[in-house]
Amino acid sequence: MPIIACFEGRLAADPELTHTPNTGTSVCEAVVLVNHRTKQETDIGEQWIDGEPTRYYLKAWRRRAEALGSMSKGSSVVVVGHVETESWTDGEGKRHWRDTVVVDHLGETVRAAVAA
Repeated sequence: MPIIACFEGRLAADPELTHTPNTGTSVCEAVVLVNHRTKQETDIGEQWIDGEPTRYYLKAWRRRAEALGSMSKGSSVVVVGHVETESWTDGEGKRHWRDTVVVDHLGETVRAAVAA
């Protein structure tokens, strides 16, 4: 049973849109940062404080890849996807693993634009 992820955040950098060599299928990779806010008591009363952001690695295919690739650093997005673990061996022979959210649904949020 897949692990489903659903979150809203901002693109940490411009997405990287490429195409597979054999079929030309669109694939896009990106990183989304999600801020966690907590209410804390301060000298001037309660305030919302930004915590350390969580970094999510995304991979999108086909139409979702094209949509993600059209966005830019700082874009606010909502993502629903399933988690897959990627693994690779670096040049020194060391194994690495990383959880990646494969995008099933993607949308650009308008909250920031509406607030302006």
